[in-house]
Amino acid sequence: MDPKNGITALSRSAPVVVFRSPSTDLGGLNHLLDRLGIRWRAVMLDPIDAPMRERFTELCHHTGATTLPQVFADGHFIGGIETSLEHFTPETAIPPGGTPRLSVTATAATYAGLLPFVGLAAWMWLRTAEPAARVLAIYAALIIGFAAAVHWGRGIAGQTGSRIYLWALLPVLIAWILASLPVMIGLPLLALGLAGEWYAERRWFATGLPGWYRALRAQLSIIAAVAVIAGWISLLIHG
Repeated sequence: MDPKNGITALSRSAPVVVFRSPSTDLGGLNHLLDRLGIRWRAVMLDPIDAPMRERFTELCHHTGATTLPQVFADGHFIGGIETSLEHFTPETAIPPGGTPRLSVTATAATYAGLLPFVGLAAWMWLRTAEPAARVLAIYAALIIGFAAAVHWGRGIAGQTGSRIYLWALLPVLIAWILASLPVMIGLPLLALGLAGEWYAERRWFATGLPGWYRALRAQLSIIAAVAVIAGWISLLIHG
């Protein structure tokens, strides 16, 4: 198959690409995208046509899904109709010429999750470090597990293949072990875990994640990891 017509190239040929068959019911997705002003393209896969069957096989291998339609946004696999309708809402859709935005409430709730990181790190510099260090380690482990749970939900929603369940569970087990270590050892490893989980997600598991989530995830992971390292440095200095 011509590389120019490959699935990766096709999935990036418009802000939103919908792979469908002639009989596919889009469930109103086309009208939603038009209403939101999002430029989209339909790529037809007719099972009667041999080259299109070959392309459908390549698509299924690429996404792990086996039915149509399959929807991509910014080259990343979103899922089927139900998942796509949930994804392209007024709050999370890509405005014309702009970037996705969370609601004020969702944004406030998201950044509030950083308060324990920052607060505990500050407490360790101002007060007795050891008790706060244990709490900080536990909270860091919880957040690693919380971030991994996103991918468990993606697996249930059928957005990606079965290997996503391993990625949803592995960080939880690692974080649990690290939180059980002495804090002098556990804290730097947990900071590495926060950053490493973000990097691995970005490198291998970002397909289907909206751009606003990936940008937000980077900010939160960096701030959380820096706060944990700051607390650990306090332990080194103050004991």
